[in-house]
Amino acid sequence: MRMIHAHRLLLLLLAPCLVLLSWLGMSSLVHSATPEEIGFKIATDASNKDDGFGNFTARQVMVLRNEQGQESWRHFISRRSPSGNTSSTWTGFVVEPQLYVEDVEGRSANLVPFFRYDSADSVRTHWDLREAYVLMFGEFGKSEWEVRLGADRVFWGVAESQHPVNIVNQIDFLEHPNGEVKLGQPMVH
Repeated sequence: MRMIHAHRLLLLLLAPCLVLLSWLGMSSLVHSATPEEIGFKIATDASNKDDGFGNFTARQVMVLRNEQGQESWRHFISRRSPSGNTSSTWTGFVVEPQLYVEDVEGRSANLVPFFRYDSADSVRTHWDLREAYVLMFGEFGKSEWEVRLGADRVFWGVAESQHPVNIVNQIDFLEHPNGEVKLGQPMVH
């Protein structure tokens, strides 16, 4: 028991000495800095607290689902550099040129290729021939005929907000989930 009391007594004597020594050491550090240096350190610490993780990449996915349960996924990537610049560093573009040629007799050819590039979403990078057809016409006896041969987009139905009978062409859900963008289909009509 006496040995335990001796350790307690030693601890009681040493603890205030350690506290006093640590306070003296810290106060000498604080007093050695000028007010400008202290202010600069406070401002630097406050600025560094706002840096967050410094360098990170956030990946987000948005799933668009229509009434029939079909889904279209969009990917978004946001990057932050150590310098504090936030940016969305993906690139993408869409090209849909149209080439139309007609001869003197009125026969024509139409070509509408489509290409989308999306650096953040490889599924959305795709191409398609929306239209690639020739239009020919002529006379057969007393009647006239017209034929369109190739890939084409056809709209069936009246101008309504929903098009229940417009089912000839497939819907391009990669472009938009609203069902309005159609893919070209091989056909003769």
